[in-house]
Amino acid sequence: MAVEIISPDWEFDRFDDGSQKIHTEVQLKNYRKFLEEYTSQLKGIEEALDESIGDVWDFTLDPIALKLLPYEQSSLLELIKTDNKVLNKVITVYAALCSEVKKLKYEAETKFYNGLLYYGEGVSETSVVEGESQIQMGRFISFLQELSCFVSRCYEVVVSIVHQLAALYNSNKGATKIIESSGVHFQIVYEHLGELLVVLLTLDEIMENHNTLKDHWKMYKRLLKSVHHNPGKFSIPEDKLKPFEKLLLKLEGQLLDGMILQACVEQRFDDPGEGVAVSKNSAFAEEFAFNIRTIFASVESKIGEPSEIDQRDKYAGVCGLFVLHFHIFRSVDKKLYKALLDVCKKVPAVTLVANIIWFPDTFLTNKVPAAIILIHSILDSVLGDLTSNSAEGTEYFKMLVAVFAPEFRSAKNMHLRNFYMIVPPLTVNFVEHSISCKEKLNKKNKSGAAFTDDGFAMGVAYILKLLDQYLEFDSLHWFQSVRDNLMQVPSVM
Repeated sequence: MAVEIISPDWEFDRFDDGSQKIHTEVQLKNYRKFLEEYTSQLKGIEEALDESIGDVWDFTLDPIALKLLPYEQSSLLELIKTDNKVLNKVITVYAALCSEVKKLKYEAETKFYNGLLYYGEGVSETSVVEGESQIQMGRFISFLQELSCFVSRCYEVVVSIVHQLAALYNSNKGATKIIESSGVHFQIVYEHLGELLVVLLTLDEIMENHNTLKDHWKMYKRLLKSVHHNPGKFSIPEDKLKPFEKLLLKLEGQLLDGMILQACVEQRFDDPGEGVAVSKNSAFAEEFAFNIRTIFASVESKIGEPSEIDQRDKYAGVCGLFVLHFHIFRSVDKKLYKALLDVCKKVPAVTLVANIIWFPDTFLTNKVPAAIILIHSILDSVLGDLTSNSAEGTEYFKMLVAVFAPEFRSAKNMHLRNFYMIVPPLTVNFVEHSISCKEKLNKKNKSGAAFTDDGFAMGVAYILKLLDQYLEFDSLHWFQSVRDNLMQVPSVM
């Protein structure tokens, strides 16, 4: 096969018609457009994921809006699939509990909050017909029964979450270990638990601030007492009246006494029958406290910042978790307690719903009184140390008396046997000296100035003890005479 060989000395003439430059500019333009579109997409993703305040829907500019709610078609069992069957079960349990908390929170926000807040609205107090308030409350009893069932369900979910977490973080070495959990923190579960506690807290605050509801309830109870005294007049069988009275007492104690959250945190979380130990579980207590601190750290950093969204609601949840931790384990993290109270300087009040305002400092001091008791115990400890030191000083004083008393009472010091008689003039001289020393404090030349001096009193008491002349000194009635004189000439003082 013949091969054509081109001489290296021969080259084509270079010819530039501008097509290469045009092609380069077109590619750069396309690349610039691609970068701009890609940057715009990244910015949109960042804004969607970032916890910051974006554009708010303006009703006047956009009167019509589509509300798109995603509905999950798959179940939790279908979504949670790993190679570890035990891990599948653990995650499924926690996911189911978190889902239950979300449903309870949604039900509270859409049904119970509004039902309580709007009770008695639209009716003027001056135009209320006699008996209308009782009728309105009578119709409201069924709603309160539903609320009672809802609160009881919240209690059960709180206990279930605590039990499941305690089973995972178990300090009992003899107990069967479900899965290795060291270094694993289910913070999202604690966040949902805090949200549920905030729901109960909000119900408490609504009840506390709803004067109309409380007034109507009192009027309804008075009506029920009248019916109880004469049931035949109202055609009500007495055997049906007593169960109804018990129901009202239950509703009042559970809902209207401001104890909804308190009753939740004071539940019995230990269940020996099921083998669940919570209060003595040190590993769970440490994990619980760790998650509270972690959530609080993320919340505190954004409170008061321009990017703040729902951090104040989460702060209320942290306070609820702190109270729950205290009631379960009966221990207080003083540093965290102080940090929670310090946030009150930036956020003295939190709006829970509508016009319901919650004051975190009051809440913490009321729900965690042991923290105050702990502070008092520190003071008691200091006072105890002072008392102990004082007692040691007393022993030292006795030792000094025992050493020097024989010498002072010896025959060569008989001239001191009437020492007690010169104590009154010595006292007068000391008082005059003290007054002159105090007056020198206001003068330029402060030489010899003094504010107080207890050496004289201690010295006189010590010498009287050495000489055993206390009884003789008391026979002079010196203190009584001074007191009587001061009562006669008060103007001088």
